Amino acid sequence: MASFHVWKLSSQKLGFFLVTFGFIWGMMLLHFTIQQRTQHESSTILREQILDLSKRYIKALAEENQNVADGPYVGTMTAYDLKKTLAVLLDSILQRLGKLESKVDNLMISNGTGINSTNATTTVSPSSGTIEKVNVADLINGAQEQCELPPMDGFPHCESKLKWMKTMWRSDPCYASYGVDGSICSFFIYLSEVENWCPPLPWRAKSPREETDQQNLAEIRTDFNYLFKMMSAHDEFRWMRLRINRMASAWIEAVKSLAEKQNLEIKRKKILIHLGLLTKESGFKIAENAFSGGPLGELVQWSDLITALYLLGHDIRISASLAELKEIMKKVMGNRSGCPTRGDKIVELIYIDIVGLTQFKKTLGPSWVHYQ
Repeated sequence: MASFHVWKLSSQKLGFFLVTFGFIWGMMLLHFTIQQRTQHESSTILREQILDLSKRYIKALAEENQNVADGPYVGTMTAYDLKKTLAVLLDSILQRLGKLESKVDNLMISNGTGINSTNATTTVSPSSGTIEKVNVADLINGAQEQCELPPMDGFPHCESKLKWMKTMWRSDPCYASYGVDGSICSFFIYLSEVENWCPPLPWRAKSPREETDQQNLAEIRTDFNYLFKMMSAHDEFRWMRLRINRMASAWIEAVKSLAEKQNLEIKRKKILIHLGLLTKESGFKIAENAFSGGPLGELVQWSDLITALYLLGHDIRISASLAELKEIMKKVMGNRSGCPTRGDKIVELIYIDIVGLTQFKKTLGPSWVHYQ
C-alpha cells in the first residue's frame, strides 16, 4: 500500500510538471510568433505612422499659415517645409500606383488580354522618356526649382539687394517667417512683395492685400470740411489754412477739370506729412512770424501740397510736433527686426523736409531702415 501511494504522488507531480512545461512552451511560441509578425510588419507600420504624422503636420502647418498660399512659388510666400512633406506623400502615392499598375497588368496577362491592354495603355499614356521622375531625396536635401526673373528696369537696387539676401538671409529669423528659404525665387518674392526693391514676378498670384488695394481707390473731394477741421487743431497751420480757404473755389474747379481730362482712379494711400520746420524743436518760429513779415515761401509750398493730396482723395495725416509724430508712428517704433512690421501699414508715403527727416530718424530709431 505504501509503494502504491508513493507512485500516485509521483504521477501527480509528473502531471503538474508536464502541464507547467506545456504552458510555458505555448507562451514562448506565442511570443515568438507575435515577435516575428511585428518584425515583418514593422516597416509597413512605420510607413503608415510617418504618413499619418505627415498629414497631421500639413494640417497643423496650414492652420498656422492660413494666409500662405503654398505651391511652387504661386502663393504669397514659399513654405519649403510643406513642399518637402508633400514630396514624401507624393512618393508614397506613386509607389502605391506602381504596385496597383503591376497587379492590373498581371491580371490582364493572366486573362489573355495582355497585348491589347499594353497597346491601349501606350496609346493613352505619354512615353516613358517624357516623364520626369520625382526625386524626393533631392527635394528633401535642398533641391530648388528654377526661377526666371523679369527685367529689373526701374529698380536700380534690386540686384545688390539680391546679393545681400544670398549671404545674409539667415541673419534674422524674420526672413524665414516671410517664406525666404535660400532660393533665388524666395529672395525675389520677398524683395518685391514685402519690400519694394524689385519688380513683381508676372506669374505670381495676387495677394489679398493687392486685391484690396485695387478695390480701395481714391475718390476726388470737392469740399474742405475735413481738412479744415484737421488743421484747426494746430495754431502752426493758421496761415496755411487761411490761404487754402481763400483759394478753395479755384482748387475745386481745377480738380474737377483734371478729373474730366484724366483717369484719376488711383490707389488711395495713407500719407504722412511731417513739417519739421514748424516744430518747436527746430527753433525757426516760421509759423509765429507768418503774420509779421516772416518768410512765407515754405508755407506756400506746403499748403499747396497738402491741398493737392487731400483733393485727390488720399488719407493724409499732418504732424508739426515730435509728440504727434511719435503718436502716429508708435506701432513701429523700436522694431529692431530686419523685416517690416506685419499688418496694415501705418503710412505708405511720407512727405518731409530736412529738419523733419532728422527728427524722423531719431524718433523711429532702428525702424527707420524700413522707410528709406
